[in-house]
Amino acid sequence: MTMTDCQHRITVLENEIKMRQDEIRELKCREDLLSMTFTTTCPACEGSREERYIDAAGDTDTRACSVCKGYGRIGPIKCKCGKVIDIDMIETRRQKYPKCPWCGELIRK
Repeated sequence: MTMTDCQHRITVLENEIKMRQDEIRELKCREDLLSMTFTTTCPACEGSREERYIDAAGDTDTRACSVCKGYGRIGPIKCKCGKVIDIDMIETRRQKYPKCPWCGELIRK
């Protein structure tokens, strides 16, 4: 590998890094806009973004809240069938792959 090959590779990698950083900035802006739609403090974690649980060994630990997915705030979710999963339907929201209680369709959060 020659010196010019190394310099070319460095330039290519620096350009990739810049593109990825721009993409990250754009995604963070989108995330901020989406989080503005969450109007209510999560009733499960009370806005702390974490929930306590007991692991298999019996030790208490914390993890991202399974209701608000670590945001600390939630808002109503509208299903394709037109029904609204309101903020008090914690058990529906807590599921790993939540389904609409009325039509059974997977809910995208």
